[in-house]
This record gives sequence, C-alpha cells and structure tokens, in this order.
Amino acid sequence: MNNTLFSIGEAAKQIGVSTRTLRYYEEMELLAPCSHTAGGTRRYSSEEIARCQHIRNLHTMLGLHLDEIKTMLQIEDQLEKIKTAYKTGTKLKNNAIAEALELNLTQRNLIKDKISHLQTFLDELEEKAKLWQSKISKTSPNDVKKK
Repeated sequence: MNNTLFSIGEAAKQIGVSTRTLRYYEEMELLAPCSHTAGGTRRYSSEEIARCQHIRNLHTMLGLHLDEIKTMLQIEDQLEKIKTAYKTGTKLKNNAIAEALELNLTQRNLIKDKISHLQTFLDELEEKAKLWQSKISKTSPNDVKKK
C-alpha cells in the first residue's frame, strides 16, 4: 500500500478537478482528507484520490447528481462494513447477506431509475427526429433550393 500523502493541489491535479471541487466534495460529505498538517493543510492518500475518481465516474458515466452519489457512497461504505463483519464473524452470516442484498437493491433501483429517465429523454429525441424527417419528406426539392 502506498503511504504517500498529497496536498489538495496535488490531489486535484492528479484527479483532474479543481481544489474548489475537492473542498465542495468535503462540504457535501462525499470525501474527506485522511489528515491535516499542523498548519491545517488537507492531505489526501491514494484511497481518497481513488474515491474522488469514483465520484467523478458516477457523475460522468452514470449521470448521477451529488445527492445520488452520496447515497451510492454511503451504501458502498455500509457494504464494506458488512463485509468486514461477515469475515470476522461478528455478524450473523444470514443477517449480513440479507442486509447486503437490501442495500444492493437500493443501488440497483437508483440506477434503474436513472436509466428510465435517460430512456424517456432518448424516446423524446427520437420523436423529434421523426417529426423533422417527416417535414423534410414533405418539402419539395424546389422549396429546399429556395432557402
């Protein structure tokens, strides 16, 4: 495991975001620096950088907004705790599995909802394209040349 700590500027540059974005993610409780220097400078480990990259992927690839991302991250954190408890035997295995399945269902429903919204938007665009195509078909070649 890499023990290198990065300043907020170094972390932001590595991730491809602004330092303001990292501060905002901290304010939204999506990300927290692993430590601070005596002078109060934020320090980020490779784990926080990976989490921030995951946040960016959830936003850019799935189109999740920050509240949805927060929910996803909270579920992932809870699943990690369940996994640890399951492995150490501090949680009844059936209870751990049931809880993990419930959290997984919440994640799946969030993604299904996003897909449904995207499909609705795509359907609307397809309808507009058909409408425009029908208008082109109804336009005579002479009308097109006049424009």
